[in-house]
Amino acid sequence: MKMNYFRRWLAVLFLSVAAALQAQQLGVKLSADFEDGKIPDGWTQEYITGSQAWSVEQGGTYPDGAYSGEWRIALRNPGRQTLGFRTRIVLPALDLSDMVEPILCFAYANDKWSGDFDYLSVYYSLDGSEWIPLEDYDERYQALWATDTLDLPRNTESKTYYIAFEGFDRLGRGIVLDDIKVRPSPNCAPPSAVMFRNIENTAATVVWAENMDATFTEIKVSSTPFTPDSLADGSAVGDIIDGRYPKGTALL
Repeated sequence: MKMNYFRRWLAVLFLSVAAALQAQQLGVKLSADFEDGKIPDGWTQEYITGSQAWSVEQGGTYPDGAYSGEWRIALRNPGRQTLGFRTRIVLPALDLSDMVEPILCFAYANDKWSGDFDYLSVYYSLDGSEWIPLEDYDERYQALWATDTLDLPRNTESKTYYIAFEGFDRLGRGIVLDDIKVRPSPNCAPPSAVMFRNIENTAATVVWAENMDATFTEIKVSSTPFTPDSLADGSAVGDIIDGRYPKGTALL
């Protein structure tokens, strides 16, 4: 009787394994947190108007500190630059031709000063000279750190893909950036190679392979079948086992 019950349990378990939507750094093409205290090698600057450069800052204000760690990059008017300078910081050429859904992730802030704030714009280019707008941050200031994720238009033919952040001085407190990443869009495929080992009357070990960005797998085991609707909307609850298991193995 116990063995028959556990075999039914395993059938429900096998059908109920699903990947959880938590991403790890899989396939990251570029990652910059500036913790070495300098502008990364291969990054360049283009002076559209004026000659004010992006620079690294340790800690600092407006806002306080870095988004993570101690360092960040910033574009500020030190008080001796003519109003209205514009400078782009350009990331090195990347090959994104094999990436299905590339995205750009970053943290930023652009605090105001007496109602004025500086504008941030993001561009991309396939040749490093013709720049195409991705996003403009010119409608409101950001006093505290914020994060954003931008979809990068895919191009399978070009092996060079440039991204630039442009700061436009408007008498604000400056623009700061941190934790810049270019990576695939999070994709958590269902686990594969699911196997059961050490099967006993009331216990077993299940092992599986995590795929894509999955860092843990959610396992639900129920004495009654799950409904399709409960699986689709995430409301399914296992009355025997209901939890998250990392690293592709669980003792049940």
